Amino acid sequence: MNTKHQTFFSILLLLFLIFGMDAYSQTVRLPYDPTPAKVRDYPKLDTSLVRVKYRMVYVKDVENPDKKTENTMMLQIGNELSKYFDYSRFISDSLYNVLAEKKTAKSEVSTQVINQQLGSLPLEIFKNYPKGKIKTIDRVPLETYTFEEEMESPNWELESDTLTVCGYTCKKATTTYFGRNYTAWYAPEIPISDGPWKFFGLPGLILKVIDDREHYSFECIAIEKPTWGSTIYTRESKPFDVPKKRFYELQKKFHDNPAAMVEGTGLILSPLPESARRARPYNPIELSE
Repeated sequence: MNTKHQTFFSILLLLFLIFGMDAYSQTVRLPYDPTPAKVRDYPKLDTSLVRVKYRMVYVKDVENPDKKTENTMMLQIGNELSKYFDYSRFISDSLYNVLAEKKTAKSEVSTQVINQQLGSLPLEIFKNYPKGKIKTIDRVPLETYTFEEEMESPNWELESDTLTVCGYTCKKATTTYFGRNYTAWYAPEIPISDGPWKFFGLPGLILKVIDDREHYSFECIAIEKPTWGSTIYTRESKPFDVPKKRFYELQKKFHDNPAAMVEGTGLILSPLPESARRARPYNPIELSE
């Protein structure tokens, strides 16, 4: 799919998101290219030794905190780095490979992959890639961006309380991280200092995290040793490299006026209605740098 077609496809999806989905949408969820290269053709970054699935629950609108959104996320942990991303994207790549091996018609492959990806988060977070850095790849319509930051562990306070999560006895830790106060539960019997999103730095795998306003929570629902799909890779070969602050400025700009980005492409011949200009609720996970 060439750049022109990708842009047009993204605009159509953006219009659908503005007019055909929940008006309180916080995160715009556009799929990647619906017919990606086979996974084996992506650059291999590492091999996953452990896969952890998390249920991520979050509030899009602070004025309506009882209305929550849920995504299943995956943490792939390798020898040198880890990758956190939406589980639906892992499944869609696997589906594409299976259908491609069966020589399924390209149009049918595209339809099934798109159906799998709709509703997924276009987010990839790599820890220790590049070495000593946290690399984020995320999307603001109509482009994909990336930024890096130093891999600095949260300042954890260890406590004595325990909680059973996913069958493991976990210990409690608390921290303030990017403007939110979090409680985490980690499993000392799993000696891996990693966790969901950007969390790491505890003496055991982090299985549950929740902030004190209950706007963002992550809870382990499965831990497995891969028998297939163990390659850690990134699908985005040429995202725009921007400072972290600039990425969040672009994200906020979109939520303030979604229609402006569509009209800015020059491909819309008539003005969009006022409803498309209405600001969408914005509740980013990071409230401070």
